[in-house]
Amino acid sequence: MGGPFRRSWPAGGGPARATVRAGMRDVLLVADVAWVVDAVRAALDGGGYRVSVAADPEGAAGRWQEESPAAVLVDLQVGSR
Repeated sequence: MGGPFRRSWPAGGGPARATVRAGMRDVLLVADVAWVVDAVRAALDGGGYRVSVAADPEGAAGRWQEESPAAVLVDLQVGSR
């Protein structure tokens, strides 16, 4: 599977923590507004997705390294309240 996307790992050769759940896919949501978080959770919870939330880019970077999610969804207006 070679494609245009490649993942590079931090020094150490892999993610800080790898979690495997049968049938469960992790999604990281970067959003700082409650209604956005609620809407995304409502759409994805129950559909085989586990949604974790970071309210800012710094928190998102840390969670991405810790959780190694399958997808990251970003509210492009984070921090623009």
